[in-house]
Amino acid sequence: MSASEDGTTDAQLVAVSRAGDIEAFQELVLRYQRRLFGLCYRLLGRYHDAEDACQEAFLRAYRALDRYDPSRPFDRWLLAIAANSAVSMLRRRRSTRTEPELAKADDITQTTQMASAADQAEARELGEAVARAITGLADHYRIPFVLFHQEEMSYEEISRALALPLGTVKSRVHRARERLYQELSRAGFLEREDRR
Repeated sequence: MSASEDGTTDAQLVAVSRAGDIEAFQELVLRYQRRLFGLCYRLLGRYHDAEDACQEAFLRAYRALDRYDPSRPFDRWLLAIAANSAVSMLRRRRSTRTEPELAKADDITQTTQMASAADQAEARELGEAVARAITGLADHYRIPFVLFHQEEMSYEEISRALALPLGTVKSRVHRARERLYQELSRAGFLEREDRR
């Protein structure tokens, strides 16, 4: 449960927001806007679409505050709403689909050691390849994969958020991993790692 510097928890802010205090909800927005934007960007691949989906998610959450179950973590509930907003946007833009912007490699990979310039360049190249591979996944694979691996949602949480059977979620995450492995193998990155 997240709390602000003054110790105010999400649950307290939700309760006050339900009573009509807009400033309390604005505090929740400030607390979670970066995380929600990051999720929407990874799912949609376009900055402006991510902004729109994030804004829509907060609007939906505000309207649904009376249906929020305080026994569940607020951030997970909010992430589920954001994922659904992104899915709705994907459906709307499907007919006018264009190549999404490539997610920044720094958002996907984290370099934990300072190595030589060549190693850093290789890590950056691998990060970009991973970002391209994730971006290239079909929506029905990319969304559960990102929610599981990057947002650390459980299979059960993803199942509820996307209204999919649990087995379908597990299968799609597994197939996304397989496709990423195949793509990185084709690009020669996994062979390079195996030679070390």
